[in-house]
Amino acid sequence: MEEIAAAQAMQWNVELERGLRSNKPGAHVEATMKMGPRLRKWSEEPVVTALTASLFKLDAGQDRAFANSILLRLADAFRTGNNFTRLCIEKALILEFKSHCYSETGDTYKGILTKERMPNHLEMLRRIKEVVNSGDVVARALALRVLGCLADLAKDRAEIHRLIIDAMDSPYLLEVNAALFAAGCLCKFSKDFSSIVLEKAIRVANAMKTVPEIKAGAVHLFAKMGHSPTLARAAQKAGKDLMLKLPTDEIVTSTLLSLSKLAFVSVVTLPDQVDLLSSYLSSDPRYIVRAMSLKCLNKLSAKASRCMPFQGKLFTALLTILKDISLPTSLHCHALRILSKICSHYVICVDACQLLELVSLTEISCLHPDWSKRHAALSLLVDLSCNIERLRKGVWNEIPRHQSAADVLPEDSCRNTNAARKEYCQMDLPVRATFLIFDQLALAFKCPIERAFGVEGTKHSSLVFSTRLDTLTEVTYSLFSLILNLIEDCCTVRLTVIDSIKGMLEVVLKRESLHVSKGRQNTVEDLQLGMGIDTEMPPRVESRLDLCELNKQGCYVSRLMVSLCHCLWVCLDKLDVEGDLDSRVYNKVKQMTKYVVQLDSSSYLLYYLIPALLKSCHAYRFGLLDGCKVINDINATTHVTDTNMEIDFCLFQDHFWAQNENLTLDVANDMMKRRNLWGTYKIGIGAACHGAWVAASCVFKHLVNNVQSEASYFWLKSVALSAEAENKLHVVLIKSHGLDSLTECKGSYDNRKQDSNNTDNKLHNSGIFDILARYGEIMAEALNLNYAASNSLSAAVNLDRTFEFQRWFLNLRGKVIKNVAELLGLLNRHSHMIENRLDQEESNPNIEGSLYHGWKWKMQILESLKATFRNICFEFRTLAKEFDLLNTSFMDIDSKSFLSISGVALCCSLLSFCTLFVVHFPKPAYGQHKPNTKSSDFETQFCSAVIQDLSQRLRKMDGKIWEELESFSGEIGDITNFSVVMACMSGSGHQERAILKLCTLAISGVLNLQKQAKTMKHEVEQYRIWQSGLKLLGNVILKWFHLPSLMPKYFFRTRVHIGVELFAANMDKKNQLNGISIQQGFQLPLSLCIQVKNVLPTSSRKVRRICCILLAQPSVDSHGGTAEYYAGWRLGWSGEEMEKILNLTEELFVKMRLIQSGTKLANFDLDKCKFRGPNFENTHQTGKAFVTFEVDKRGRGFSMCLLDVSALPCGLYKTLWLCACLDNKGGFWNLPSLNAGPIFSIKP
Repeated sequence: MEEIAAAQAMQWNVELERGLRSNKPGAHVEATMKMGPRLRKWSEEPVVTALTASLFKLDAGQDRAFANSILLRLADAFRTGNNFTRLCIEKALILEFKSHCYSETGDTYKGILTKERMPNHLEMLRRIKEVVNSGDVVARALALRVLGCLADLAKDRAEIHRLIIDAMDSPYLLEVNAALFAAGCLCKFSKDFSSIVLEKAIRVANAMKTVPEIKAGAVHLFAKMGHSPTLARAAQKAGKDLMLKLPTDEIVTSTLLSLSKLAFVSVVTLPDQVDLLSSYLSSDPRYIVRAMSLKCLNKLSAKASRCMPFQGKLFTALLTILKDISLPTSLHCHALRILSKICSHYVICVDACQLLELVSLTEISCLHPDWSKRHAALSLLVDLSCNIERLRKGVWNEIPRHQSAADVLPEDSCRNTNAARKEYCQMDLPVRATFLIFDQLALAFKCPIERAFGVEGTKHSSLVFSTRLDTLTEVTYSLFSLILNLIEDCCTVRLTVIDSIKGMLEVVLKRESLHVSKGRQNTVEDLQLGMGIDTEMPPRVESRLDLCELNKQGCYVSRLMVSLCHCLWVCLDKLDVEGDLDSRVYNKVKQMTKYVVQLDSSSYLLYYLIPALLKSCHAYRFGLLDGCKVINDINATTHVTDTNMEIDFCLFQDHFWAQNENLTLDVANDMMKRRNLWGTYKIGIGAACHGAWVAASCVFKHLVNNVQSEASYFWLKSVALSAEAENKLHVVLIKSHGLDSLTECKGSYDNRKQDSNNTDNKLHNSGIFDILARYGEIMAEALNLNYAASNSLSAAVNLDRTFEFQRWFLNLRGKVIKNVAELLGLLNRHSHMIENRLDQEESNPNIEGSLYHGWKWKMQILESLKATFRNICFEFRTLAKEFDLLNTSFMDIDSKSFLSISGVALCCSLLSFCTLFVVHFPKPAYGQHKPNTKSSDFETQFCSAVIQDLSQRLRKMDGKIWEELESFSGEIGDITNFSVVMACMSGSGHQERAILKLCTLAISGVLNLQKQAKTMKHEVEQYRIWQSGLKLLGNVILKWFHLPSLMPKYFFRTRVHIGVELFAANMDKKNQLNGISIQQGFQLPLSLCIQVKNVLPTSSRKVRRICCILLAQPSVDSHGGTAEYYAGWRLGWSGEEMEKILNLTEELFVKMRLIQSGTKLANFDLDKCKFRGPNFENTHQTGKAFVTFEVDKRGRGFSMCLLDVSALPCGLYKTLWLCACLDNKGGFWNLPSLNAGPIFSIKP
């Protein structure tokens, strides 16, 4: 556990004292300068409390004593040292001062330089004040600046106030500037002192003898008067009067800047300040004043658009600036940026004629030679396009219009407002903006390509962009960000963007292939292997050429090409969400991929284009299947006695998927021949993440024998086995197209077509249960491969918890395969009985009387199935919860992997629902006896939990199905518990739509069975309903097989994951000598510290609050608390502990939600949320406690708890602990525990 600053304060104090007393030159300077970062670190940590002191073994008040000692030593050195020593001390203190005084968050300062954390602050102020009274000018100036740093200590000291006010009248410029700095610092903490300083600053600024530099410093104090509206208005009035009295350039610009800073803090002065800046912008002819007005408006514009009505005067002034071509380019850039910030404000208020004029001026500015102006104009054009697109979609229908067009434009312009707006809406502005941006990208590509390959550029190319690569990189990335904004908001530009990307890729790659030699091709390719997909396996670069010969311009071009592929991916994602990923998009991506395949120098782009091709193919296939009978119409599922439940195998007629598999295998084979192993590995990742299991299996099989390290060998072997297992599950698809190995990728596709048709005919003529029997055999083989993959990963595991996610995911995937295989075995076992019974019904319609005993015998067999089906239902529901736990246990998981795992959890919940309710009917039917009350209550609660688990997952996806499930749940009985769903699927891509269609089919069929069960009158009808239910379940399972099975992208992320460590200490110091112990019959007081580990600096998610649950358990031996044992059950490999883990996790999530909503825990029954399984016991559990931590910037939090172990007998106990957190985006996560819980003993 990392020590806090208070625990290091003793060592810091010793080092400071040693440095100040040392005779070594520079030792005192070094010791003094070290204290700046240390004081800043100390201030960032909370005040030491009793629980923190017990953790770090600190005495009461020890931190305050050492803080007092360190600061007094610095004050004494400042009093007795020379001016250089004083300067070093001032630098150290001002470093801590800047961390809070210049902060705009508005939080109260609670750092080390406060009265609460420094008891003897008056002595420190006295020693600094001695220097002000007796030192020279430099010493007095430094002392005044130190007093400004100690503003929180001196805010109530009248003598300090008097010293600063008197120093403002000093004849020395250095001392006056220091006094102005100190006055500004104290104004932040003292309202009374601010009013005195305002009067003094007004007198100083209006005095004729004051030099301009002092006047400007006094004017800057106006910005500190934001304590109250009265002070703010007084400062603004004084500033306006001063500008009228002294209209010099320096005074006017300084006053405008100071009053703008004041308006940013005090909203009451914001409208007047914007009006003042607009007046100076439109009427003052001085360039420097207009530039300062634009700079201040740029700072205030975003806030003004939210806090005040639309200002037509400001918009007109900005248009005037753009029209005046005589003004410098910098003014035009400021005006364009301001218009971009307030775009969403004026686009719904201004007249259409002015909008057309603004668009025209902006498009002209996009052609300006200066890049800064072009970029500002392009940004404004993109913002206009996005906001107008939102206006067309009706996003702002409920927003009130602050001002009409008649208030801004003359009457003759308003007469044509409707016609002009209609004409403007017909303009395709987003497409025009897209073409302008890609024109700039083409220029950005052209310059480095010409220089990279020794081609002399044109004059136009050399004038447009700088020759520096860092400038070019900044330019291109800003253009890409504009493209992404257009893709996000404007649906009309996505096809245009794909066309532009396609054309640019072809032109750039063709030009590159003409100039690059064969040797340089290999070098460029090898160097660019590490660019792109975020994986941890380092590339093996074995180039025979010297990498120093590679031109940097070529690397720049390759990075731009990768960025283009990223834009392509964003386009495909957006089109997929909206269901517009059709054949046009698929054909364009396919043409791009085939073109790049032909070029050996650009194989690095295939790492992105091959997955993009597979994704577009998947989405296009399922888009076509929406109109086919792959997933039958909902109405057909309600006729349980017909044969329309037979599966339609038109899914396997789409031969273009096999073509894409062939293309992927061709690319992988080519890379293998050129020994590009890293590129082959990336192709395999893309294939696995997009369901191309034939290619993925072949790629990873060939890579296994080409690695050297043991860990890499086991990793690739496990991935190859898991890919082969998924390949087995899609054996029908594989056989239908004849794709069996990597060596077959060169075969002719047309030659396989006839064999695929024969296979389709055989499968189509088979019954549903015969098909399921074949799938059962395949699943048995896949299950063995899955177990082998898990064992291979276990062989590569070390103590750093490597492959934690991968092992957990494979374990759960194996459980899914096992449960589905068991369910298929049950269905196949009774399928012949069902089909024979149908034949008897046709031959003997009066079967009710003659074969009554035969019906009764078959009914008893089906009754025996109910218990088995109920157990499988519970297994599926447990799996859904475990997938939720997996999904929320890795905070750095990407969104696509999160949605993929959420889809698997939804399918498990759906199978749980179908497995239970195709044979179980809650309302007692004909011939059924009512069970005893206790059993009936448990059955009702279990059925309600299964329904609610599914309904909560579908709530955000389909409101109609959710309402039907809630209604069905209400018919069962009173709901005494509710299900906690930790991770809901909320995406709308093709995979999510396919899962939703399957849910709609299955739920509609089950609910129809339940309706028919209410009206049955004899056992014959009951048997027929059960028979139809089993057939419906088999059809649902078969359709579940046809859903895309994708490997989460996060599966291939092998670096250490985010987790937490827990440290504990006994708050009772008497029991700290022999570890944590307590006497029998007492509660255990614990001081706890939690530390978040392995968080990347670039991570957008930050832990804000942590809730932890502790549970005391008997310790079997001394090794029961080791991290290895703890990791074992944490990954879900111990079945007897999983029900307890799920119960604790759901309680944690409920606790977090209650804390977030402000509900008191005492008013809520946590037993309602428990995961109720067969072994559930609703009893009060001793030795359990909830703890909440507030996490600081370093991911550390402190808390305490009182663990109730009074009823436990004497012995040694270990603590089982789990934690959930709330991040800065409002998401809930279940963080993995990186260490074992504390071990304690209960003594007699």
